[in-house]
Amino acid sequence: MRRQKIIVQDSFGHHYRLHLRSEVPIRAPLQPENFRDGYYTWQFVSKLKVDHNSWLRLLWHVSESPPNRHLTLHECQHAIAALILRGVIKLYRLMHLDRSGQQTSYPLINAAHGEQYHFIPTTELLSHEPREAKFFHREPTQATHFIQQLALTDEQLAAITRALSCPLQLSAASTAPRAKQIAQLEQALIAGKIAVEQARVAPLKQDNLETLPVTPATDKPMTLGPHEEPGYESPEKTNTMSGGEVVPNNKTIQSNSPIEIHFGLKVVDSRTQGFLDQLPENLSQSIFHKKQIGVTDLARLTAATGDEFALFTRGSQRLVVRGHRNGIDLSVGDIKLLQEQGYKWSGHSHPGTFARDLEASGNIGGAAQSGDRFVLDLMKQERSLILNSGGSRNVFDRFGNRILDG
Repeated sequence: MRRQKIIVQDSFGHHYRLHLRSEVPIRAPLQPENFRDGYYTWQFVSKLKVDHNSWLRLLWHVSESPPNRHLTLHECQHAIAALILRGVIKLYRLMHLDRSGQQTSYPLINAAHGEQYHFIPTTELLSHEPREAKFFHREPTQATHFIQQLALTDEQLAAITRALSCPLQLSAASTAPRAKQIAQLEQALIAGKIAVEQARVAPLKQDNLETLPVTPATDKPMTLGPHEEPGYESPEKTNTMSGGEVVPNNKTIQSNSPIEIHFGLKVVDSRTQGFLDQLPENLSQSIFHKKQIGVTDLARLTAATGDEFALFTRGSQRLVVRGHRNGIDLSVGDIKLLQEQGYKWSGHSHPGTFARDLEASGNIGGAAQSGDRFVLDLMKQERSLILNSGGSRNVFDRFGNRILDG
């Protein structure tokens, strides 16, 4: 049993990741094992190949008070079962380890425009160091479009299906018809069994490079609307994709499709680049004519940068404000001033392509005190629009979300 990522094995050779409530939440579209019956849960725990001292150390780590060091193995197992039933400990099945042991390498797919991808079992993200990955869970249109844009060769497709025979559930992956392999791959992406990881390319070494000065991030006051997460950092004056890769503002003209831009299959067109040139950094603002820019452009801008963008409309004028990856730092006074000047909040964008990236922040029902619904109240509006990096939409109001197709 490993301390940082606790992976255990039962008497049948099945592997499980033990996830503690105190750990960073698992964002992959995976469901933990379902335990409801106390006796069944204890029976399950008793079959895990974990020694007495390891259970004691785990109880010491998760318990509100130190456990009795004289607990027997039987008593430790009952205590662990109780923590599982309470949700303090969750177990995730790691099927890729059941069949492949410690396999960590998967075929590298060279896509158009120099991008490289790995297709990996989603459970792989639970057994190794955290990695940036893309998911297409319950997003069939985007999954199909992504596979089509890759234009996989027969050799690449066979290599993927051979390596991922477990999540793809193919008995003879390399001999299945091409159409079936493509369909199985798409279904595995939609079901959340497979994730797509963009390969990181090591930079070329250069001589005589001087170390550049680093400006430390400064703390920012609590502001309106940011979707902050643990580890929030002050945004730098660069465009950053959700995977962390810095993208210069002079990208080659290629595409205006948000999903293609987001996954690096193509780069922004001249029109979108023109908007980025006028919105180079956090809190940049620019006014455009209503015919020049629309809400769909927000998805393209976010796909290219990883930042949020907001659009306010007043007559024929449209004001666009750039934020950062966790929100847009407009104060209550800023929002009230926009409302007093006659602006309507047409919409804003969230980084990511997951359906949950479309959800509005703030309390549902009643009076919201922060987040998107608070802004809605300040703007004295009934509803507004959210787009994600893939171009999908959500019309939200005080009472819920209505996810729409992109």
